[in-house]
Amino acid sequence: MWLALVGRALWPALKRRDDSRSITMLLFLSTIAIGLFYGAGLMWATRRTCRCRVLALVVVHLWVEGFFEVFATAVIAFLFTKLGLVRGSTATSAVLFARSYS
Repeated sequence: MWLALVGRALWPALKRRDDSRSITMLLFLSTIAIGLFYGAGLMWATRRTCRCRVLALVVVHLWVEGFFEVFATAVIAFLFTKLGLVRGSTATSAVLFARSYS
């Protein structure tokens, strides 16, 4: 449901061939990653053994530390691009740079 809602909102921007296409694609890819990792965390949390609960915590931790951070950075960069404050290529570089050094 998360992917459908965000994908539907981003679809017109993904079809356009402009300067902000790369940042839009990063935003969409981080949306996909968030859905996949959150779904994996929910599947592991259905088990009742202690080891699976720890694994669910690890999956959710990876989701928060690894993908939600990229999503939040990409959203802010996307907004700055649409407001005309930065160019799309600069915003894309900033998102990739922020992820590689966090």
